[in-house]
Amino acid sequence: MTFVTGQRLVHRFCRRAARPGQLLLGLFAACGILLAEAADDAELISKLGEFQKSQGLVSSYSVDKDSYYLDLTVNPTTPVPAGEAGFAGRTTCSLGAQDLATRLTHGWTVRVFVSGQSAPTYACDIPAVRGQRPRR
Repeated sequence: MTFVTGQRLVHRFCRRAARPGQLLLGLFAACGILLAEAADDAELISKLGEFQKSQGLVSSYSVDKDSYYLDLTVNPTTPVPAGEAGFAGRTTCSLGAQDLATRLTHGWTVRVFVSGQSAPTYACDIPAVRGQRPRR
């Protein structure tokens, strides 16, 4: 549900409200809808991290919904850990951009860490792309 749709819902409810108490209840419901969208972002990104983990591409992941980070950890199996981290990061960002970008309300940064290192080895962004109408 987009922000515009949330506003329409509030407007429709406000027009039908017979009592001020109903109006206040409607505003709280609208705020809940908008907060649910942010939670949906974290849920979608978590599913992306879980998918990458289930495929064996990463050993663990964490989602920071306040900073919009998806942190992935790679246990390298080759002598080139940066290459594995880069592959995991590029694959994750590609999947996110193709499948999630139009459903996200915020852009997310994917950071890939090699286990035992404190700095990310690879980072990329999954932009939030609002659905645009095709030009005529």
